[in-house]
Amino acid sequence: MHNMGLKSFKAVEENLSLTLPNALSVSRGVGGIALGIGLATGTVDPTTALVSAAVLGATDAEGLTITATSRLPRLQRALRIIPSTIGRKLDPVMDKVYGLSVLLGATIGGEVPHWQGAGIIGTEVATSVVTLLAVKRGKDPEVSKIGTYGMALRVGTIVVDLTASALGSHTGLAHELLSDGGDALASASIALGALSCYKLAH
Repeated sequence: MHNMGLKSFKAVEENLSLTLPNALSVSRGVGGIALGIGLATGTVDPTTALVSAAVLGATDAEGLTITATSRLPRLQRALRIIPSTIGRKLDPVMDKVYGLSVLLGATIGGEVPHWQGAGIIGTEVATSVVTLLAVKRGKDPEVSKIGTYGMALRVGTIVVDLTASALGSHTGLAHELLSDGGDALASASIALGALSCYKLAH
């Protein structure tokens, strides 16, 4: 009876939107928009942006939180650490909002070179369009390993570029190495984004 009650509880909770993981996802998206605006308008400096991005990025641990508490159903119930149908759709959307907002703001603000920003945003938009078309065809596209690696490279590009900007060109070799690293990461990210589009389309 206890097991049946727990299964029933989980089935009901799956449709609820007010859960801790979903709140973390939304805070990441909204925070990313605010940070992007700050970078674009110059009201947030690169060092502050790095710290803020790290804090917001930490909110992407909702999946780990759910897994870590999976053997503690009472704690999950009390804190509403519950996986939900809405959350599975909300999380990837908020990831994109967060990443693209920060990238666009940093590109406008000059921390990220324009060619990098344009290339990465272009592949992101293309991936989103292809994903929507796949869903319209009745498919249920999941984030592939290629997509995951691409996202990691995009985040890496932003971090490296912001670090280079925070150090400034007066640091010489360190700034040059970071700039070159940002170029390499951006190029790899764009390539993986294109490959991800191709795989989603087929």
